Formats: sequence, structure tokens, C-alpha cells
Amino acid sequence: MVLLVAASCKKAVEDVLSTEIPVKDQSVTFVLQPANANEAPARVKAESEEVLYDGVLKINIAAELESRGFSFENIKSFLITQGTLEETTPDGFDMKGFIGAKLYFDNRDQLVAKVDKVEKGIARFTIVNPQLLDKLENDELHIILVGVRPSIQLKLTLKMDYLVKVSLIK
Repeated sequence: MVLLVAASCKKAVEDVLSTEIPVKDQSVTFVLQPANANEAPARVKAESEEVLYDGVLKINIAAELESRGFSFENIKSFLITQGTLEETTPDGFDMKGFIGAKLYFDNRDQLVAKVDKVEKGIARFTIVNPQLLDKLENDELHIILVGVRPSIQLKLTLKMDYLVKVSLIK
């Protein structure tokens, strides 16, 4: 019982002695090549899922932390709060084909987010596992987007917002 109270008090003190810093509109734009016309119709949707994007996103949180008097050592948590997949070109593509697309960071061991709906032509991710602190390395995140390749070439933008919780003391 005493340990439970001590743990609760410690968490309460940590919450009071910390602040949250939003990191908005981090994005990466990429060109997605179309599916092979001969293979796409013959495959089952689950079988046709493949890596659509595998790259690095520079977060640039170090500069933001330093401007507020913090350093990486102050970070207590790093969470993804929302994500979207938006068509850049061509206009008018039906983004509903991206429902079910999955977002991973660093590796494909743990799902972070999944597209569950499309609103006004924007595919919106539902966050499944928001904690990314262990994936943040050298102010960068390794992103892996998995889904079904479209029938035409698209230029897409993956946008994400994050929330950094930092300790006011080291």
C-alpha cells in the first residue's frame, strides 16, 4: 500500500514539474508509383499490401527545446497525436483506397496508426500506439507506411503532429 502511494505521489510530482510542447505539421512528401497493371487485379487485397514509403523524417525538436531552455535529456515522452495522408497531385483521386494503410516507426513490429476513414479527400489515421520516444533518434524518425498501391502515380504528403512532454528539471 505504501509503495502504491509513493508511486502515485512520484507521478503527480513529475506531472507538476513538466510541460508539454506541441510539434505541429511535420510532413514528408513522396511520389508513389502505380501498381503493376498485370498483377493488381489478380491479387487479394490483404496480399497486395506493401511498403508505400520507407524514409526518415527530420523532426527538428532539438532547436525547439533549446529555444525554451530544455535539452533532449529533459524529454519524458514523445507522442504522435494525429496524422493524415493527403493527395498533392493529381487532384480528385479517391483516397478511400488508403483505408487500412498502416503506419509504423523504425520497424514493422508494432503498429502505431492505421487509416480508418477518409474525410474531404484526406485519409485520417487512428492512433493505436502513440509513444515514440524510443523511436526518436538523432532528431529523426524512421517512417514506414504500408498499404495497397494505387492504380495511378500519386504525389502524397504524410502530415503528423506530436506532443513532447519535458521535465522542468533534469
